[in-house]
Amino acid sequence: MSIERPDKSLDELGNKVDALLKRHAAGGEDRNIPVLSEIVRAPEWEPVTPVSLPRGITDEEARKLAAEIFDRVFARVERELTTKFEERLTERMAAQISVTIGHVLSDLSPDIANVIGDAINEALLNKKSK
Repeated sequence: MSIERPDKSLDELGNKVDALLKRHAAGGEDRNIPVLSEIVRAPEWEPVTPVSLPRGITDEEARKLAAEIFDRVFARVERELTTKFEERLTERMAAQISVTIGHVLSDLSPDIANVIGDAINEALLNKKSK
């Protein structure tokens, strides 16, 4: 005795749902990994045309002017950055040195106390022996 289903379209729908669930299940097949398949073309680009030199300036004079401007800008930037670098370095080094000295003093404090105690004991023994 076989049971007939009233609607075969429900079977087809069920099969499609099962297939969809299998395809999106965790650990699915590698072929189900989405990939970028659309190629997007970059817009056309034209470099900016260089500014024309003022009349009366030769290419050599323009190169010299550009070199002079570069040197001035570089010198100013270097001067300001050097000053800021020194300030920051001094701040950070001072803080680190202070912390380091604190650690060294705390590490040495038992030794210092022992040396002082030994010196006092020795002075007292010398005082008694006289």
